[in-house]
Amino acid sequence: KEALGKLKDAADSVVVVDNNKLLQHCPHLPVNDAFGVADEILARMVKGISETISMPSLVNLEFADVRAVMKDGAGKGVAMIGLGEGEGKDRAIDAVNSALENPLLNVDYRGATGALVHITGGPDLTLEEASTVGEIATTYLRDNANVIWGARIDPEFEKRIQVMIIMTGVSSPDLIGSGTSITVPHRDFSAPKRHPRRPTQLAWEGPSRRFDPLPPEEKQGIMAKLDIDYIL
Repeated sequence: KEALGKLKDAADSVVVVDNNKLLQHCPHLPVNDAFGVADEILARMVKGISETISMPSLVNLEFADVRAVMKDGAGKGVAMIGLGEGEGKDRAIDAVNSALENPLLNVDYRGATGALVHITGGPDLTLEEASTVGEIATTYLRDNANVIWGARIDPEFEKRIQVMIIMTGVSSPDLIGSGTSITVPHRDFSAPKRHPRRPTQLAWEGPSRRFDPLPPEEKQGIMAKLDIDYIL
């Protein structure tokens, strides 16, 4: 607790990964490999942020944008970072769903105060897909939330999309912000609803933007066998 307290005082947000959740999601892995899962998720998060602010983009995001979103949410809850990928016809929806769903954290997005959304895709990334990502990612935000959006075209992302989301003002027993106590009481947050695949186009149901959950589906990526997305 003392170490977490020092981190809390120096950081906008501290993410605490409970080892018990690793036991739930990969109980049969060797100890070193199981801890490697958490390490890989952390590494992907750091890589996602660094690439977002350092590599040239179609719509550039800078460190100042990240700082603005994080500072704007200070004292209004905590922040989370999500990273997801999608392939195929509904890759935009799959990518943003993966970014919002975290098997190692319980996060309640309702009433979030701000978001930074960055999309990376190949030359085949469409304007509709970029718009879909933005619409879904901001579903849970307040009406006056601070939203910053960016996009990058990378030939290596042909036929797939990556979405990174930094969201502030969320609630979670696993996240510690500058305005929260170290002993965060456990709350039973339900996972955010998965937004459904669309047969032809995405249909919104008004301001509430309610979506029916998807049935379980196979995870994508190198951790597919572990049923873990590329997120933190």
